[in-house]
Amino acid sequence: MKLETFLFQLLQEEAAEVIQSASKINRFGLDHVFETKKSLKEEFIIELNDFYTILNQLADNGVLSHEEIQPNEELMKIKSKKVLKYARLSQYLEKLD
Repeated sequence: MKLETFLFQLLQEEAAEVIQSASKINRFGLDHVFETKKSLKEEFIIELNDFYTILNQLADNGVLSHEEIQPNEELMKIKSKKVLKYARLSQYLEKLD
């Protein structure tokens, strides 16, 4: 297996762990603590950092550039507008408070 494939598989796994962590927050709340002795918020931050670590590994190994993995203000503005648009639609449909 190539290193690139290996790193992208790890990235998939870390993304899934971020998703799982967000799902737990939705069910139990940010401050809930399980047997790990950490709040779900703390666990979420750890999972995000694990994801960022693999992104950095992809950049460190030349698969992506460090510039490419940095937040892009223009793309973030576009995404924020899209999120707001659909939040308003959900409110209109009475699915969001």
